[in-house]
Amino acid sequence: ATHMIYSSTDGATWTQVGSINNGGSYNMRTPQIVAAPVSPAYPAGGDVWVCDDGTYNGGGGGLWRSTNSAVTWSAISGIGKVTAVGFGKAASGTGYAVYFYGYKAGVLGVYRSEDYGVSWTKLVNPTVAPIDYIAGDRQNAGKVFIGTNGRGVFQAQ
Repeated sequence: ATHMIYSSTDGATWTQVGSINNGGSYNMRTPQIVAAPVSPAYPAGGDVWVCDDGTYNGGGGGLWRSTNSAVTWSAISGIGKVTAVGFGKAASGTGYAVYFYGYKAGVLGVYRSEDYGVSWTKLVNPTVAPIDYIAGDRQNAGKVFIGTNGRGVFQAQ
């Protein structure tokens, strides 16, 4: 299935700007589309990420990135169903770190990338509860906040 991405400058009129092939899932169950922080590589913005857990019909799911304001998309290799994606301060002090909760190479977990999704580090998951939200700390590199489905908010570092 293909999912259409729309953009609006006024909230009243919308134009299709891109699409994502989701590998056979005809409906995204818990998608998130998130604009990344402005970075040295993209000082004018336009760096956008989409995640999908693909659980509606058991297929699809993944993590995608667009660096041209959602016109074209690239799937992040080796990533399966993803429930949440967020960003935090990069360890290098420039750019940003990417965090997600989902599957990498078939292993469910919380992951961090310091190179925009080229490589990933699996972090310790502090809860057995389902994770619905993830946000990296924009002031402190390596710190991430994890929101669960009724079990509170956790901080990992």
